[in-house]
Amino acid sequence: MCIQGSILIKQKKKEAALKLYDDAINKYPDNAVLRRHKGIVLWKLDKNEEALAEFNKATELRPDYGFAWNWKGNALSDIGKKEEALAAYEKSIELDPLYAFGWSDKA
Repeated sequence: MCIQGSILIKQKKKEAALKLYDDAINKYPDNAVLRRHKGIVLWKLDKNEEALAEFNKATELRPDYGFAWNWKGNALSDIGKKEEALAAYEKSIELDPLYAFGWSDKA
């Protein structure tokens, strides 16, 4: 499912990807990976508040999910919440110190 969504995004079919993730989340509402992927689509559609809600849900469901914390930082940064974004990036790095984007996004 996530691969299909990624392909749709690369094909510039973001709305179709969003529907795919919405349908999947209706079946699996507690799946943090699906929530993160939906958040990424929303973020790419410049719907940062909605994206943040999905990243919040993903980190709530899986507090150890470093990728979701990093994306949460991106959404927070884009809505001007720089201190909260920095904390999210730091959490991402704490959880996965080898994840390069956590370091680069923090910078």
